Amino acid sequence: MCQRRHPFFLYPFLILALLVINVGANAQTRSESYLIRFKVIQPVFKKLTVSTSGFRHEGDPWYFPQIDTEIGSGEWSDWIDLSGWKWHGKMRRAGGIAEFPSLKLSVSHSDTGKPVDGCEFEVQLAESPSEVQISFFEKGSTNSIVFLAPYPLKENKREFETGRQMAARQALWAKEAIGDSPINLEKFEIITALYSLYDPLIIDQNVSSLKSMGFNVISGIDYKFASKYGLKTVGKSWIYNADPDIATEQWNSLLRNSISKELESDEGREQYNSMAYFELSDEISGLDLKAADKTKLNAEFREYLREKRLGKTELGKSLEEIEFPSGEIANDALPDSLPVNENKILYHAAKFGQWWSAKQLKVTSELIRGTFPGMQTGTLLPSHGFLGNAWGPKYIGMSYQMMDWFELAEQGAVTQISTEDWMGLNHMYGPNYTWTGGQTFGYLNALNRSAIGNKPISMRTFLTVSDDKYLRLKAYSAIGQGVKSFYFWAYGPTSIGTENYWSDLKSEYIGIAKLNQTLENVENVVYPAKTVSDPVAILYSVSHDIWNNDKQSVFTERRLLWHGLRHLHIQPNFVREEDIDLGNLRAYKVLYITDWNISRSASEAIDKWIKGGGIAYLSAGAATKDEYNSPYSPAFARLIWDGQNRNAIAQQKSTYNERTDLRTLKPITTANVKLGDRGFEIPVLGLRSNMNREFETFAMFEDGTPAGKIIPYGLGKIVAVEFMPMLAYGQLANFQPTTLSEQWSPEPREIIAKPLKFAKIIPTAKANVPVVEVSYMEGKEGSALVLANYTYQNIENLLVTIQTKKKFTKVLSANGVDVSIIEQKDDHITIKMKLDWTDIVTLR
Repeated sequence: MCQRRHPFFLYPFLILALLVINVGANAQTRSESYLIRFKVIQPVFKKLTVSTSGFRHEGDPWYFPQIDTEIGSGEWSDWIDLSGWKWHGKMRRAGGIAEFPSLKLSVSHSDTGKPVDGCEFEVQLAESPSEVQISFFEKGSTNSIVFLAPYPLKENKREFETGRQMAARQALWAKEAIGDSPINLEKFEIITALYSLYDPLIIDQNVSSLKSMGFNVISGIDYKFASKYGLKTVGKSWIYNADPDIATEQWNSLLRNSISKELESDEGREQYNSMAYFELSDEISGLDLKAADKTKLNAEFREYLREKRLGKTELGKSLEEIEFPSGEIANDALPDSLPVNENKILYHAAKFGQWWSAKQLKVTSELIRGTFPGMQTGTLLPSHGFLGNAWGPKYIGMSYQMMDWFELAEQGAVTQISTEDWMGLNHMYGPNYTWTGGQTFGYLNALNRSAIGNKPISMRTFLTVSDDKYLRLKAYSAIGQGVKSFYFWAYGPTSIGTENYWSDLKSEYIGIAKLNQTLENVENVVYPAKTVSDPVAILYSVSHDIWNNDKQSVFTERRLLWHGLRHLHIQPNFVREEDIDLGNLRAYKVLYITDWNISRSASEAIDKWIKGGGIAYLSAGAATKDEYNSPYSPAFARLIWDGQNRNAIAQQKSTYNERTDLRTLKPITTANVKLGDRGFEIPVLGLRSNMNREFETFAMFEDGTPAGKIIPYGLGKIVAVEFMPMLAYGQLANFQPTTLSEQWSPEPREIIAKPLKFAKIIPTAKANVPVVEVSYMEGKEGSALVLANYTYQNIENLLVTIQTKKKFTKVLSANGVDVSIIEQKDDHITIKMKLDWTDIVTLR
């Protein structure tokens, strides 16, 4: 989430997503008059200037203009006609109420221009002077008051609130959500942002409410409020530059001109001591290197190639002849018709850009920690690129314009990495930007967890506006992947901010309270615990993302594959090509491959691993090109694919969004699958390839050609399909745009379960109900099961079997339901319980 009042101004393509539907009258209606007059009650002076301005939610302009009126205390102003302003009704952004516009009155001394210290107004709003619709009094602790401006005025006047009335309502909601016991979390970070900066009394009430709900870090508030309530604040730095010398000078300038002076006082030191962490940049992507100094850039690029031991033999040019290809890297997609040596340079330029970007982020982290020893630094990874049509080409996955999450963690560029949620369903940007919802959020956090591995980096999530149950599903999926910090974007309140904040969604207060109460009960066990993975890996080939950022099918197939494995209660890890080069496949028994491009070195390592007894799964087009986008299949893939697969791969045009076009995408053909005694038909979507006719066939296309084979290879096996079964999995679930009602068909899962059976994989934690997401965590204070129920149906008798040699004597549900141990042996324990939507079970 961009931490600004209108973050999407950076992304004009997202503005298209803000096609809004007004509950009342969206566009300005010239016939609707809007008049205001006011009386200054306090302070008492003969000459005061009152400035009338305000805030909009509809889009540019975000602010109303300013009108200054000179007036004496106790006198009514003339009626001021605001009818020509760009009014809008109550905004509904895909179901998320974003409130009416609001007006602000600020009073200052006319002779000096100095703001007054405290004020009180009487205000009237009308459509004509003879018929006042709203009349009210409002006080301000400073020189300003803010109030909603319902439009059209007469028909919406019952929804009027002043800023103080709004804060009182929100405080009541918080009290109702938590009950009689304020929530106090000592380990988990619970964060939000507050922008009600015009009235300290309102700020104090908002902060008090948030504190009672368990928030312990609040961005946007003065450290004095943080100190009063025992909270932390958040620092911010936008220093992220392609030139480390410029970044260093930017920080040193900031240090000289402001930070050093602030640190000279007790108040200044307290301000920085109150910071939980510094957030670096926002929705971070790769640096734009085309603006960098060419001489420096070329020198750094050549040094990078030299360290990779690449030269004329590998690249066709001596290093002195090579220049960083800024022009090609700036395009939406890399050209795919260049000579192979030029493709090699493009590939290494893309990898260099990701490496260099992570390195420069680390420069900023080290500058901050050099000034504030021990300060945590964090950054936010954007979700958009992984989700079909959210950003589009160039900004897809871990492609060349984006950040390689593995590289970011490998370099230790920050100490905290955040995963982003824009999956609002009926809030924020709505169904078109929700995909599979909480399960997609789990996938993104699993990517982050896999990238971090055992490195000393903690995980945070940004959770956007959501109602109670949906919010908890997203949060519990994140906890199951190891998240220790939650940033709820954002409190607002909506009278000031121009985003769709959660401060006016009562159901989110309930969801946050339930989540935080659960975390309070289990944090001694869950906070130090780590997610336990199964010996199952999914290849995440950055090479594939670099060359295929204009092709969406694999991005969705890979994600839905992860969903399918989680529905089978497998907790997989993602591995990148460099991990495979290092021999890390030794830790796994099964490897799933959806990516078309794989580096030759990783392909060779996979080949040896299969021969040694590994089980590999490949879907359509997998392992048919190398890292330079040249046709290439390793020996294990040549057993599968027909030669024509090494030509350009064509896919169906679609964004592959489960809630929009994937639902209705017309199949290319169908595949008839036979697994044991069970047979079923499955639609073929996205891509169909051709395979050799040797080896055991378990699936046939409609035209009688083979669609799935089982191939022995050395001591291992390969399960290969010539289509994308997980796209079918997403379509057959029948996602609905605005409801959580999909039902996952078991048939596609049976295909991806075949490699698990060959490898004799028993999930570490397995439930008797598919689709319930079960995450098992172990730590020094005990173990935990994190449960997220994506069947959306209450389960009366949930059985979960955990493969463990530990002996447990105390098993508790955070929700307070009865949990019984029905079996405990040397190598496993089985528990029985009820489950509604979410729960955390601790085992000690």
